[in-house]
Amino acid sequence: MKKSASNPLSLATPSILEQAPRRATLVWMLLIVLTIATYAVGKVGLQGASIAGLLLLSVFIKGHFVIADFMGLRNVKRQWRFLVHGWLILVAVMIGLAYQLGSGGI
Repeated sequence: MKKSASNPLSLATPSILEQAPRRATLVWMLLIVLTIATYAVGKVGLQGASIAGLLLLSVFIKGHFVIADFMGLRNVKRQWRFLVHGWLILVAVMIGLAYQLGSGGI
């Protein structure tokens, strides 16, 4: 696509407004894939500390993209991103500790 002299918003590459829906769609697809993978792990009956760790990593990845893209915190001040990601990490650690305590690992 050539840049049009009459339309300054017409560029050879997609504009930010055109890229945002595409990014949201790609992130949404990633979230769906990770959710289906989590479901499949449970359905097959895989278990153990390493599986729990992978599932918690999946939860963190999904949480990061929800925070950054769907909550709109990707381009805000770092302190707000750290605050919300810190909460996500705290919840993931607490779930991991609960799993370890329940399985007799600690």
